[in-house]
Amino acid sequence: VALRNNDWADEAALFLSALDVCPGSAKVQLNNGILQRRYQHWDKALAHFQRAQQIDQTYCEPRYWTGITLVNSGVEANFMKGVAFLEQAVECIYTRVEAVTALNLVYLELHSRDPSNSGTHLEAWARILARVDRPEEACNYFHEAAAMYKANGNTTAGEIALQQCARLPGRKAEDPSSCVAMQEASASNDEALHRYVTSKNIKACRMTPGHQRLIHAMQTKDMYDPWMQQEWAHTI
Repeated sequence: VALRNNDWADEAALFLSALDVCPGSAKVQLNNGILQRRYQHWDKALAHFQRAQQIDQTYCEPRYWTGITLVNSGVEANFMKGVAFLEQAVECIYTRVEAVTALNLVYLELHSRDPSNSGTHLEAWARILARVDRPEEACNYFHEAAAMYKANGNTTAGEIALQQCARLPGRKAEDPSSCVAMQEASASNDEALHRYVTSKNIKACRMTPGHQRLIHAMQTKDMYDPWMQQEWAHTI
């Protein structure tokens, strides 16, 4: 009994002890992979997650942990492989929130790292939002992606992005109340700008890249405008 108590003195010892006793348990393999992540032993962690998946192919949690570990490993060749696993993990009810949170950070990173290819990354993030029943946000990013595509001369990709928005439940191909539509109208019309910033959707719209670009452009025109300074503060 005393020896067993020593094994369980801390969580790490418990996980390692369980691995000795039940190496064929998918849950035990998963726990030990998480343990190896704490020490940044990425390869050992991945081996445990892969073993867990082999033991029980219906066990969905290892997909998230495999994905986040590949991303965290710092190996450039593993990064997009990790993204693919995280996208699979969105379908797992146990890891959906964590996977979506991680993908948000991933696509923001890709967006800033590769601005010339921003349309692709914004469209991918929009598809994730659509999968988790967030159609309004998804459409905002589909529109953002379309704008990026068209700015780079890829009108076909832009139209495809807009069509994906239009196919979402409850959406129309042209929605004048969408954040992107209001932002586009506001760029050259002061009355439209006032309607936009006083609309009921403004809090949600502040979260979109288009709002940040719009307010930044307006600030550039008149950096001493107190209203613009206040709106920029709300946006941040």
